Amino acid sequence: MTYAELNDRANRLAHHLRRLGVSPDDLVGIFFKKSIEMVIGLVAIHKAGAAYVPMDPDYPDSRIDYMLADSGVRVLLTTQRLRHRYVARPQDTVYLDADVSTIEAMPSDNPATLVSGDNLAYVIYTSGSTGNPKGVMIPHRAVCNRLNWKREALGISPADRVLQTIPYSFDPSVWEIFTPLIAGARVVIPRPGTQQEPSQFVQEIIDHGITAFSCVPSLLEHLVEEKGFDACTTLRVVVCGGEPLAPSLVDRFSARSSGTIHHFYGPTEATIFATHWPCVPQPAGSRVPIGRAVSHAHVHILDDNRQPVPIGVPGELHIGGVGLARGYLNRPELTRDAFIDVPDGCNERGRLYRSGDLARFRGGGVIEFLGRTDTQVKLRGYRVELGEIENRLRAFPRLRDSVVVVRGDGAGQQRLVAHLVARDSDTPSVGEVRAFVAEALPDYMVPTSFVFHDALPGVTP
Repeated sequence: MTYAELNDRANRLAHHLRRLGVSPDDLVGIFFKKSIEMVIGLVAIHKAGAAYVPMDPDYPDSRIDYMLADSGVRVLLTTQRLRHRYVARPQDTVYLDADVSTIEAMPSDNPATLVSGDNLAYVIYTSGSTGNPKGVMIPHRAVCNRLNWKREALGISPADRVLQTIPYSFDPSVWEIFTPLIAGARVVIPRPGTQQEPSQFVQEIIDHGITAFSCVPSLLEHLVEEKGFDACTTLRVVVCGGEPLAPSLVDRFSARSSGTIHHFYGPTEATIFATHWPCVPQPAGSRVPIGRAVSHAHVHILDDNRQPVPIGVPGELHIGGVGLARGYLNRPELTRDAFIDVPDGCNERGRLYRSGDLARFRGGGVIEFLGRTDTQVKLRGYRVELGEIENRLRAFPRLRDSVVVVRGDGAGQQRLVAHLVARDSDTPSVGEVRAFVAEALPDYMVPTSFVFHDALPGVTP
C-alpha cells in the first residue's frame, strides 16, 4: 500500500468517525488482527482527533469485555468476523468490511486537525496488581517527542524497512508503526506466527530487506543461532528491551551481523522508552546498561526518603519530563500513588513516575538496571503483575490460596509457576485450573506449571 492509498483510506474513515461525533480525547477501540487494516484504523483515529484503545484478538473474551466496559470507548473499529468475541457494546461499532460502501462514500481530503499536544493519543492497558488491567493514558506531546527522537537517533529514513513485530496492545508497537510513517519509510506486516518461529522471522528479514526490527533478548538469542542469520545483510538496527541483555549475546550478534543493537528501557507510563544505549562490547562480568535518559526525559534514582543517591548506590528509578502519561484511566488513587510531585532534591518541577525498578548510576550518567522492588516481572518482554494472576487463581472456588513465581527452565527461558492450596480434599485437576485462568488472562499470563501443596509457608494457616 502506498502512502497515497493509506492517506486516502484513513481520511475517509476519519471523516466517518467525525460523522459519528468523535472528537479530541474521545476513546475509540480498535479490535483487529495484525494487518494493513489495523494500520489504517490507527491512522484514521488520530486523523479524526481521537485516541485509540488497542484490543488484541488473542486476549480472552472476558478481558476484551472488561476493557470495553472500563474504557467506555465511544466507537469500536473491528470486522464482522470478530463481532462474536465481545458482549459489551459501545455506542457505535464500525466494521471495516461490512461498512466499506459507507466509508468509501466519505470525502478523501485531510480532516482539519483538532488536537493539541495535551490531547490523548492512545490508552494502552497493562497488567494490574489489583486483579484487573489498568489503562495508561498517553498524550500526543509525549508520543511526538519519543517518535521524533527515535527517528533521529536510529537514523530512520525513506530507505528503511521496519518489521512490525510487537502486538499493537503493547507500546513498543507505537514506534514500529509510526516512526517509519513519519520518516517516509516502509512498514512491513509479517506473516502470523513470525515471532514464534525464528527461522520464519529470519526469512522475513531476508525476503523484505528488513533494516530494523524490535525483539526481546530471548528471541534474539534464537535468531542469532539460526543458520540463515548471516544472510540478513540489510539489517542495520535491532531494538532490544523488556529483558536483561547479556553481553555475550551482544558479542555473538556482532560476530554475525554488521548491524547495531540498541538497548532501550522504559515503562508504558513513560511512553515507550526513557533511556537508550547503543551496544558496544562490555568488559567481562559486567551488565549491559540501559543507558542514558533520552531527550526531554529526566531520570532520577532515589532512596526510601525520595532523595537522590550517590553514583554506584542502588535506588528506585523515577522518570520525569514530557514523556509522562496523564495517569491511569478511571484510577485516581493509583495515579496519585504512581505519579508523585518532584522532590526538592531533584532540581526540577513537575511530576515523576515511580517505576518500581531498582537501578544505579555508573559514571557519566549511564544507568544500570538491577531488578524490581515489587512482584512485577517481565516475561519474554511482557509486563506481568503476579498479583493479577494470583487474584484470578484465588477466585477459583476450590482453591484456598495461591502464590505465583518466575522460575528458569534450565535453557535460559523464564516461566510462571503457580503454587496452590486446595480448599478441601476435592483437589481440582491442573486442566481445570489452567482453563479457569485462561478464561480471563492472556496466554503469556497463564502459568506453565501448577504445583499443589498442603499449605504455603507463612501464607496458609
